[in-house]
Amino acid sequence: MLTLNVAIFDGSDKKYCSGIECIKLKNSFIRFNVGEAQNFSLSKSNYIYLINIHSNICKVLNNKSKIDDLVKEDCKHGLAKILFFFPMEGYIRETDVDCLNNFCIENNLPPSSVIFAHSSLNLENYFKSIDKTLHFSYTPISYYDFKPFNTNLFGLSIPKALLTLDKYVTSNRNKNIIKHFNIPIKTKRLARLLLFTEIKTNKTIKPVTDISLGKFDNIRELHFDSTVKEVLKVFKDLSLKNNYFSKNYEYVKSIDLKKTYELDKSFDLPLHKFINREFYSNYFCSVVAETHINSNTVFITEKTFKPIANLHPFISYSSKGSLKYLQNLGYKTFSEWWDESYDNEANYYDRLIKIIKIMEDIASWSHDKLFTVTQEMEKTLIHNYINFIYNRRYENFISKLAFFKNNQETNISQSYRWII
Repeated sequence: MLTLNVAIFDGSDKKYCSGIECIKLKNSFIRFNVGEAQNFSLSKSNYIYLINIHSNICKVLNNKSKIDDLVKEDCKHGLAKILFFFPMEGYIRETDVDCLNNFCIENNLPPSSVIFAHSSLNLENYFKSIDKTLHFSYTPISYYDFKPFNTNLFGLSIPKALLTLDKYVTSNRNKNIIKHFNIPIKTKRLARLLLFTEIKTNKTIKPVTDISLGKFDNIRELHFDSTVKEVLKVFKDLSLKNNYFSKNYEYVKSIDLKKTYELDKSFDLPLHKFINREFYSNYFCSVVAETHINSNTVFITEKTFKPIANLHPFISYSSKGSLKYLQNLGYKTFSEWWDESYDNEANYYDRLIKIIKIMEDIASWSHDKLFTVTQEMEKTLIHNYINFIYNRRYENFISKLAFFKNNQETNISQSYRWII
């Protein structure tokens, strides 16, 4: 078993993360030794200095609890690394990048000693787009992909995961499909509201789809809260730009935006922690409305991994390139059965038009065809389940952080193979 020494910054953002639980997983061959930076330094032991981030790097760096000078000196001498761990949100503020850069410059820290781990999978493209010299290293992480065994959502032991796989395969082979699509949406975002209006105004798709939509007081886009007036203006402008969306504008004017459309559970519950198996046993396909749709980040959450963990095909209404990054993580998508070129569309509304065309085609399929296609997909669905439940990406992430010596790092995959 490999050991990683970890000291935790007292000023960490703990809204979602509680100390080392941010990166510690069960069923891992890595042991975490949590202690004080001063003790690791005195004993000349390599260590990670963990700084948990939920929303604002600048705020944490300006915290009254300053990062110990001892840690900075240890970084300069190769004894420590500082990890800014930002796992739960997909956005990046350029001001955060500036704060992190300034921190590294002011303290004369080697770029390799400061690591920015962020849940946007296209970090490299983002940093190219802002065209700044970086004085730190970085790595993209798929936090939900790391944690199939250590969350309320996917709290599976390995034996239970195998039994669940067998159960779901049997369920798919005897599937009784009631409707073609399920689209569970809680938080109102503008791009999601556009999807909702598309479903409600489409005579072909509406009868074969169940869709929810959350409370108006949650409607938001990055950095601002929208009023009804602002929402209507966005829809009006979009309809003027593309006449295709004029029906959406008329529909959104006719409804009460404060009304909720629930499916099975109250929106007052933390729905990210719940899985309703009926969504996957009674429907042919999930349409995933991800957190970030109208942005340049690729942030894949439990919304995508829920159908994967339930052996369910999905169409991803997400930001450009999301399917590509899922494929880079080893997942198979569904281009064998429908056109996935929507993933290449830069504008979310063009992406949505292509997705609607796919849904219209699938909506015309008979229940016999839906069942047949489900059987054809079995190998792909099983592959995705295995890739999710048994992936080694968490161990690979830790190996980038740790100070492994000799053959320890190269033997990580072999060690983990015996655990699973």
